[in-house]
Amino acid sequence: MNDLMAICIVGIITLGIYRLFELFVRRKERLSIIDKLGEKISSEEIKGALSLPVFMKMDYSYSSWALRISLLMIGIGLGAIVAFIIQYQVIGDLLLQNTDWEIKRNLRGFQETIYFSCIAVFGGIGLLSAYLIEWKQRNRNHQ
Repeated sequence: MNDLMAICIVGIITLGIYRLFELFVRRKERLSIIDKLGEKISSEEIKGALSLPVFMKMDYSYSSWALRISLLMIGIGLGAIVAFIIQYQVIGDLLLQNTDWEIKRNLRGFQETIYFSCIAVFGGIGLLSAYLIEWKQRNRNHQ
């Protein structure tokens, strides 16, 4: 459980840092666009004609955070279950039979790798399935 907590903490910190950098980069881009437009065009010429990507009306009807998060959690749960089954079938007997501490330590490292990789793969599959569902809904609504 401590390994999963560490993975979640690292993920949250990484996401926070990414969002912070994204915020500063977008601000710089907006300021540079405003500076370039301010030099070339007067405010009367662009009244109602300017549609910057940041200020455009975004259509959020296709994006469902509840769908994404629920499928991600389902994927993480399935990944943990598959990792447990793999651990039980492959490593369980080896840990009980061996008395060598070096082998046990290596097998514990192998367990962590199995859990991390299964959770990442199934979580990614959950997000991919959420994307495909949203993509189908978007295409159905455009037709």
